[in-house]
Amino acid sequence: MQKIIFHHPDDTPPANKWFHSRRHYHVRRLYRLFFKAYTTFTQQYHNFSQNRTEQPATRNKETLRLLKELSHLLFSSNHFEQYGQHLNWVIHALYHATSKQQENINMAAFHYQAMAQDPESRDIGHTTYIDQTDIETENQFNTLKMLFDNARDLLRLLLVDQTGNDLLLRLLIEEESIGKILWETTTLELFSEMFPYQPEAGYIQAGKSYFMGQWLEEALCAYEKSLTINNTLSEPRRQTYLIRAMIQDRDHYHNAV
Repeated sequence: MQKIIFHHPDDTPPANKWFHSRRHYHVRRLYRLFFKAYTTFTQQYHNFSQNRTEQPATRNKETLRLLKELSHLLFSSNHFEQYGQHLNWVIHALYHATSKQQENINMAAFHYQAMAQDPESRDIGHTTYIDQTDIETENQFNTLKMLFDNARDLLRLLLVDQTGNDLLLRLLIEEESIGKILWETTTLELFSEMFPYQPEAGYIQAGKSYFMGQWLEEALCAYEKSLTINNTLSEPRRQTYLIRAMIQDRDHYHNAV
């Protein structure tokens, strides 16, 4: 009799094994790309709010294209991250909304130039078209702000699924501005959400990762930070002694050479 084996959908081997094996790196990259896109858009939105006659820059489209492709690879068929597929949809919507806005900006700029060269063209509907395009551009800015805020909130919710991602923990430590600008919070507060009642665990895990890669100064800082949160921990205390000794030996060797 033939043996029948039932597979859960989540047990399906990934189509791209190379990408899947480097998933932690690509999740870290997703957060960095979104941070770059978010800060660029925030500046554009501020400039447009202050001076609506100034045409905003459109350099964000390429960043959002990379973000869209990465999000699709990470979340389009993934069942592990609870908010992943929703985030994937929002990021795709961001890219398409930005593309539409860029077309409006380019068209309006073209017609402004045409009217400057031929003032009589104002009498054949160009002015009305530009006014309508400006209104649509403003509406698109408001839509983009809503989508960016939605994606930002989803990325924060997604953090609870990333407690095993050493590279992302290191990013949050190395670039504290990500937490401050995206969520108006500190890395310690984010770790408190990711590791309830033991935020020091985030620093310890990052310290181990740094140490394995021989990033000694970074490992020492992470372990020392964990001790400022909980000074009763024996493992980080031992590691700080060890790392200080290793740094001292390394510096002594370099000075001797």
